[in-house]
Amino acid sequence: MFDSIQELPDTALGNVVTADSPSGPVAELLEGDEQPRHVLAGDSVEYETAERTTTLEPDSEHHAYLIVTDDRVLVVLGERPSDSEIEFELRSVSRAAVEVGLLSSTLVVEDGAEAIRLSPTHGDPDAVAEYITVMAEAYADVEDAITSATEMTEELEDQVREGETIGYLRLQIQSELSDARYSATHEKIHTDRLLEKIESTEEALNRRYVDAWVDQARDALERAERALDADEYTPFCEAYVTAADALTSLRDVLSNLDDPPEEVSDEVEETADAVEGVAEAYVESTRNVYERATDADAAAVTATCWLETYRRVMAAREAGWETTTDSTDLPISEIESIAEATVDALQRHADALMRAGERALDDDVSEAREYFERAVTQIRQAQEIVETQAVGDSATYDEQLAELQEKIEVTEWEWGGT
Repeated sequence: MFDSIQELPDTALGNVVTADSPSGPVAELLEGDEQPRHVLAGDSVEYETAERTTTLEPDSEHHAYLIVTDDRVLVVLGERPSDSEIEFELRSVSRAAVEVGLLSSTLVVEDGAEAIRLSPTHGDPDAVAEYITVMAEAYADVEDAITSATEMTEELEDQVREGETIGYLRLQIQSELSDARYSATHEKIHTDRLLEKIESTEEALNRRYVDAWVDQARDALERAERALDADEYTPFCEAYVTAADALTSLRDVLSNLDDPPEEVSDEVEETADAVEGVAEAYVESTRNVYERATDADAAAVTATCWLETYRRVMAAREAGWETTTDSTDLPISEIESIAEATVDALQRHADALMRAGERALDDDVSEAREYFERAVTQIRQAQEIVETQAVGDSATYDEQLAELQEKIEVTEWEWGGT
């Protein structure tokens, strides 16, 4: 485009450079897709730091140039520079202004304790100052919004993984990114770099949010698998419900993304199949024990199977188990009838144990006491159910427990007297 920077005054000094692909000496100074926007030329540049002020001058036949791109402010000497003498990033510029003197105007660009001062012989310093100010503010606004969104995403990740209430945090993150877009699309912002950064940030934050839900679903699945193997009903149901809810939330998140990662979608379905698998295994075990409860003749087996059925279904109900899948449907709505059958089976087993204990009194009081103590266990289990389900009167069990305690005391007295 330009064989030397000296050609710029007639085309771009003080104006926005509209060329799509700068070449020559300007291009060699740029990074990536960086674009030059304004150029000023002067005899020299003053560079101020906290310690001293240095004057940068080219040889007598050339100029010193201040080039403003859509990302940086550069100072170069001569028409064919191989490198910049000074550079400020626009995001770090704290002030850009024109100081008007009697004989000349001076552009001042400050970056903290450092400053560039150029009195241009060519170009429009006011336009350059305005552009730098607008861009610096836009960069600051975008950076602040991205930082805030990133910090909130970290908090959001923790909330998701810990199963806490998310509230409006996700909406707040989206609001921050929306504010960043507004700053990046200002009519005086002549660059796509900010918008591209916002889009890449949003993509990365969305992926972190998705990954947090995947992690929660996987962690809950692992806990469910361990609980299933150990026949721990409440931990299993709680973990299963957490995994199922996480997958539902994850699908909602993916449906709201313009281009959800394909590998994540595949991972979600794989995890969903595994979650469905443990649910089916739990339901199948519950059905099996229910069938044994209804088919068994022995009072002990019937009571044990009904109690397990009740505990399994109750654990699912308390965990908030909900599903529309037939293969993982549990009779949660029938908990009252299950509780009633369980209490009845426990009572019949307790009655059988009391009769066996009474028969054993004459021959072996130790055996009789064992029967009575086992009956106490059955009655207490029945009483626990009655206290939470409207299937009986807890007071009647208090009377039975008192009667059994008397029988146990008799066996202890008789055993001690032999």
